[in-house]
Amino acid sequence: MTEIERRAKKGKFLVVGEDTFDMPPEEYIVAENVPTLEEAKKAADEEAGEMNPVTVYDDQGKRVYRCGSTE
Repeated sequence: MTEIERRAKKGKFLVVGEDTFDMPPEEYIVAENVPTLEEAKKAADEEAGEMNPVTVYDDQGKRVYRCGSTE
């Protein structure tokens, strides 16, 4: 799995996707430095899908939103 630092810059959000079609699964950045949680959620929802979960992280590295599925 590709290692991505799961922490946004101060006051921002990071959106990370996971391609579960690859083995091992590959992570990729969907959006960086997103200014609001609402915008980060929208970017995640637009990217996510079946076997393509997407997670939003805050500037503390905490997962604040997840959508999509691993199946």
